[in-house]
Amino acid sequence: MAAAVVLCAAVNAGAQALEDVQIPDTPLVLKAQGSFFVGGDTVEQTQTELGDLGPGGHITVNQMYVRFMVPEDDDGHVPVVMIHGATLTGKSWETTPDGRMGWDEYFVRHGHPV
Repeated sequence: MAAAVVLCAAVNAGAQALEDVQIPDTPLVLKAQGSFFVGGDTVEQTQTELGDLGPGGHITVNQMYVRFMVPEDDDGHVPVVMIHGATLTGKSWETTPDGRMGWDEYFVRHGHPV
């Protein structure tokens, strides 16, 4: 029980607090936003191959989840494509640990579709 309390305290200490999030002075106005998947292969995996995290069966691999935003004043700026690496996700581009806006919003606010 004590180990669980220490672990929870450590996790909470590293989390970003809502009061740390910095709100921009102007609203973010978009012409469009959305998401879609690209590619994907269906494969059969056993429960052991999935690390006993669930039952075996069909899973989809080799796919990409794409999220996009197009600024309202899209005046021909070059689109910015962000690709995360390692074990990260697209969440990496949404905010910074100290509460500032992320790179995705930064580039959209400067006229680039992202």
